[in-house]
Amino acid sequence: MPSALPLKKARFAENDKIGRWIDTSRAIHSLPHVATTHPWARRVHGVAPYEHRYLVESDCWVEKFKDSSFSLKPVEFRPVKAKKRKMVLQDGSSILRTYETDIELRSCEEGGVGIMSQHATAQVNRPSIPLARWGIDRISNVVFVPELSLVVGASMSGRVALITLTKPQPRHDQHEWLFERGFKIEAILPTRRDEDAGLRPICPLYGVAVGPLPVATGSGDNKARNNLRYRLMIHYYNLRILSYEISRNVDTNRLQVA
Repeated sequence: MPSALPLKKARFAENDKIGRWIDTSRAIHSLPHVATTHPWARRVHGVAPYEHRYLVESDCWVEKFKDSSFSLKPVEFRPVKAKKRKMVLQDGSSILRTYETDIELRSCEEGGVGIMSQHATAQVNRPSIPLARWGIDRISNVVFVPELSLVVGASMSGRVALITLTKPQPRHDQHEWLFERGFKIEAILPTRRDEDAGLRPICPLYGVAVGPLPVATGSGDNKARNNLRYRLMIHYYNLRILSYEISRNVDTNRLQVA
């Protein structure tokens, strides 16, 4: 199960150019069963798992925006105060945007705090493999599964991020969180075990598909809703298909992948 990112490891960045952001890139290293280094690179070149950590620490996206107004510090709380909120979009929606290997959630209000996860689907690969064999790093296949509060973000390189949309829990003191909405990455597929077994082919992604599985319905709607299961299929250019079953535990609210 993924563990929460300690608050002290999240970074708050702010300046006049980029606005205000919370960087949660370090959270990827708290996920179990994630192959941040390709098995060929581990076996042949002895690449240590910390190299991806080095990528997160040394190639932080906010570094290029440093100026006199820039600040980078741990995340903190703010005092509760009444304010008139001005929404970016009229319906109050937030925008989730994906890049090559990065994921960001823009704030729903003007001057609000966004969430950024950098290098989420990045992987340390064997340098001798031509880039064309992997496909371009670009999270371009995005599927929303509202029943699971889940966004599936698939990269052309063949890696898939399972992203849960979240909201901070209300605090019972005189402070509140800096942000209104957030997200967390709960899994990266294929799993480390599947990559070590050679199940992920050395070719680009063809596409992904997500659909509900039939469930046994009992009396009332709660039982059916609590047993929602979905099938996620990852299709590669060589016609190999990897299939996973995903559901959400109603007691812990964690995403389960089988």
